[in-house]
Amino acid sequence: MSLSALYERYTLSRLKPFGAQARWASPLGVPLHMIEFPERRPSAGELPTLILVHGLGSSASSYGRLMAEAAPHFKRLIAPSAPAHGASPYHKRVKDPEALFELWLALLDELTQDEPALLLGNSLGGAISMRYALARPERVRGLILCSPAGPQMSAEDVAYVKATFSMERLGDGARFLRALLAHPPRLTPLIGLGVRAALSAPHIQAFLRDLSPEVGLSPSALSALTPPILLMWGQQERVLPRGVFETYLRALPPDQLDVLEPEGFGHSPQLEQPQEVLKLALAWCQRHPELSPS
Repeated sequence: MSLSALYERYTLSRLKPFGAQARWASPLGVPLHMIEFPERRPSAGELPTLILVHGLGSSASSYGRLMAEAAPHFKRLIAPSAPAHGASPYHKRVKDPEALFELWLALLDELTQDEPALLLGNSLGGAISMRYALARPERVRGLILCSPAGPQMSAEDVAYVKATFSMERLGDGARFLRALLAHPPRLTPLIGLGVRAALSAPHIQAFLRDLSPEVGLSPSALSALTPPILLMWGQQERVLPRGVFETYLRALPPDQLDVLEPEGFGHSPQLEQPQEVLKLALAWCQRHPELSPS
């Protein structure tokens, strides 16, 4: 069993006292593990279902602390793990980025078949969330995006991302961790060895090799998004280049968009500041009554 799978099991064990449970789904015949706070539980909140979409090399576990804080506010919380991430096994069907997006579309169709949901996506999870909102606008109440990847990039920005995720040298995992977090821990060199092992996986490096200036959502596609959007881009963001954020500011529909640049937020603020992420998300929901259950 991989370290990622073990950590997801540990995360689930810590969340069970709050009402979490394991759940499996099989969109397109691909087994996926999820952590879920189901709708019918004593501590359920009134806000709509919130689906948390993780990034490349991450898993449902990255949202563990956020889910514990958010459980009293949302009537249902679901955090899936993509194939070969967390407790979800590798599957040969997911051989390239388009196959991964197709799988997430099928999964999100299943999870939103009863009613539309809020999507919270970090990094690649943000790109997945936006693509789903374009494909199924009627199934998405709103988008909460934390340092989302996904737009078409310049050749220079593509090179930046590929260099950031390069795991050729022994110290590259620690280097990536310092870029990922606003406040890297003391044990960064040791933890970095595990990060390097995870990001060196062939399916992740193959995904990055396919990255090019032509890949991603065009400005016209971004401008066509219809749900309300909360875009959080931390002042300590170092994994994605500034050009990605500037593309969003130019292309996302201004009437639908709220932008925050929080101090102390790195690339994955749900890992370091889950309470603050939730605070900002709840304040945004309160400003948008259309996000409340009908």
